[in-house]
Amino acid sequence: SILGYPEDEEKKGAIIKLGQHIAASILKEGPKPSIMSRLPHKNLAQGSLRYFFHYIWLNNHHFISDSNILLIDDTTEAVLARYKQKKGSMVVLLVVYRDSKRAEAAFQNFLEVYLEGTDNNPKQEKNGYWTGGKRSDRLIAVVFKALSEKRVKDMLSKF
Repeated sequence: SILGYPEDEEKKGAIIKLGQHIAASILKEGPKPSIMSRLPHKNLAQGSLRYFFHYIWLNNHHFISDSNILLIDDTTEAVLARYKQKKGSMVVLLVVYRDSKRAEAAFQNFLEVYLEGTDNNPKQEKNGYWTGGKRSDRLIAVVFKALSEKRVKDMLSKF
């Protein structure tokens, strides 16, 4: 990712030129990370996939906290995607950890910090959207900005 803050026409042009130069130097496309294949294709917003290893990139594309509550680091793989819905976009985050113990610690931290320690998972946030998550062995799936509790549960059932 290449970013320029604050964005203006000059920076935007330089970023596009740099991106084109980098793209032209890539002679062979490698395989996509396997975590990306776990995402459903239905209603996926084109160009919304983000693959990363650092929580700052998560916060750059969908802010969740000033701290690393999901324990994302260079030993994890994470992918973020947006899904079209009637109003705005639902955001789906998948994170694969090196072991289930680390995944459990991250998920408990998410429940305590982001969902404020309630037993409500999914939970309706103050903005009216719904957020929820689930853990399965080394994988955590989180859905943000869903229009309903049902939409969160439906999406989480795919993981």
